Amino acid sequence: MEQFIEKLLPPLRKFLDLPFIFFGHSLGGLIAFELARTLRRENLPQPVALFLSACGAPHLVNSNLPIHHLPDSGFIAELTRLNGIPQEIFRNPEAMQLILPVLRGDFEAAESYKLNPNAPPLACPIHAFGALDDPRVSHDQIEGWAAHTTSAFKPHYFSGGHFFLDPNKDAIIETIVKELA
Repeated sequence: MEQFIEKLLPPLRKFLDLPFIFFGHSLGGLIAFELARTLRRENLPQPVALFLSACGAPHLVNSNLPIHHLPDSGFIAELTRLNGIPQEIFRNPEAMQLILPVLRGDFEAAESYKLNPNAPPLACPIHAFGALDDPRVSHDQIEGWAAHTTSAFKPHYFSGGHFFLDPNKDAIIETIVKELA
């Protein structure tokens, strides 16, 4: 996680003079959360709001078994279960050779993330987006984000599984715009 933050923070600094939000899906949600905490720690401007998607609150126990270390066949089976990668990619050995290390790295970062429990909650509102049928992130894990803000918290649920973004993109954008209005 520290490596993500170290890479993201320097280019972001020049954009912090305007109001901004962070949106992150799955591992991106944890990155957005930690980036907001880092900005606060460094006395830099804070996001107007966090929008976290398919990402469980980090203080809650994650009941999912780690998958990043599985052999290719097991890892691919779990990815298939999440229904987020088009079948054409799974059938293309060259594409799989390129994408598997990246996906393993993402899962390893998410699965090895450790929350610093001593940091205070953020002051910005948090909106947590969840799916009605996500096999990896429960509604309790979505609603657990309320503990990480001293401002407003609101959960939003959409149809689909872990990768519910694409089929719900218009409703998600509409929700973000409405919440920022």
